[in-house]
Amino acid sequence: MTTNIKRPVIRYNNISLLKGGSPAFDVSSNSGDGVDFLSYINNLNFSFSVPENKEQVISSKSSLNHFFKPGVEVKLQLQKNEDFDDLFLEYFTPTGLVEDLNKDFNLYGIIADQVGRDSIHANLSGFDMISFGNCHLDSFSMSQTTNGLVNSDYSFTAYNMKAERVSGKDGDNFSFSGEAPSINLAGDQTNIINSFPLGYSFTGLNNKFQRSLTGSSVFPSYNTSISISGLNNVETFLIETDSIQGFDFKADVGSKEIYTIGKKYPIKRKALFPTEGSFSFTNKVSTFRVNRNEDYEDFSAERDLKKYLDNQAFYKITLQMTNITGKSVTLELPSGRLESQSYSAAIGSDVECNLDFSFDLFAMNNSI
Repeated sequence: MTTNIKRPVIRYNNISLLKGGSPAFDVSSNSGDGVDFLSYINNLNFSFSVPENKEQVISSKSSLNHFFKPGVEVKLQLQKNEDFDDLFLEYFTPTGLVEDLNKDFNLYGIIADQVGRDSIHANLSGFDMISFGNCHLDSFSMSQTTNGLVNSDYSFTAYNMKAERVSGKDGDNFSFSGEAPSINLAGDQTNIINSFPLGYSFTGLNNKFQRSLTGSSVFPSYNTSISISGLNNVETFLIETDSIQGFDFKADVGSKEIYTIGKKYPIKRKALFPTEGSFSFTNKVSTFRVNRNEDYEDFSAERDLKKYLDNQAFYKITLQMTNITGKSVTLELPSGRLESQSYSAAIGSDVECNLDFSFDLFAMNNSI
């Protein structure tokens, strides 16, 4: 294959990501309005390995045969400035976590054919495409620090990937079609549907690519407030949470792959329960709660660690994020359990406290 002299290397601006609908092996999920443009992606990583079994026999110290395992998994990671849009809403509904964590979809990466050309372009003829089939969510995390943006990390396992050069449809800009990367995991584990390979058909992508370039919608910056209230009047131990510096929210989706004899890939992935999440934040320490006195009127706070732990404290953690356009997102984590609390003090720096909580993901209450 000859090198493309107009694009000898692929740059970040050459790539755009599109997400198909769920389920991945379905015509409507990979055509027309079933496709969404993923905005604000700032990092894309993918990798795969080719596992093999090495067999040995008596009388030889060498491996005589190499048997490839049936299915190859592609590990895919997306990092983005969170806008609480299509990808986020795939797993978090306006009221909580989605019930079906076994859903899958396809991801399509459009690659422009010239160095200075964005992939968001009217004429897609000659563009390259790399696509990932049957993407299942493995984990999700979200974080923010002072004066920073809300950043998210999505990790997936895919069961196939394809690379091809696409051809645009004559007289129809922003449109092209091809062969989808997904396979029928629950069926014959091929890409054949109705005697033909499952295809994708993208039309009217200009509507998907359009983003307003006015006001704050250029970038999804959010003002975040965090409140932590103890259930049964239980407060945090020793400190006031009045100077939070940053937070980390993590959700690992535990799942089990189910195989059957004669199949190359798992016929399905089954989410494992209970599903726990974690939430941690760092706080600059402004004061330590000490014994009761007239100057400090909070008589409900516990200062003795043994007595504090005997209370088996639970917390309600609420994150409220609002941008200047008025869009607001609230995540409520009820019945959070304090797992650890640590302090640090060093020359030239402020005293900081880090608190780690765990919670039930399916107990989340959202407002999006």
